[in-house]
Amino acid sequence: MATPNKTQATAKGNGEAKERAPRKEWSDSEKRDNFRKAASARTSRVIKAIRSLKSVLRPSRYAWNEADAGKVLAAIANELRAVEAQFRNPATVKGADVFTL
Repeated sequence: MATPNKTQATAKGNGEAKERAPRKEWSDSEKRDNFRKAASARTSRVIKAIRSLKSVLRPSRYAWNEADAGKVLAAIANELRAVEAQFRNPATVKGADVFTL
């Protein structure tokens, strides 16, 4: 079986190669516009998700302590630092995908 090249991709599970269109070359203005749109949408989702944490502060429904709060805030701060590092050096390794107490 031949190894897929840049214009082929292996289909999941069956090992068959399927043709893929060559990647489009993006102009700098298209890249900038794509970044602006994606960054705006994703930043808005991050802000909304962070604000949603306020709901777990309701003592009538949730019990937490300072150690729990510290872990949550540390996880958020660590991810923010990782993103800051990637803006400075795009080759930086990403952080963990899952957080648990």
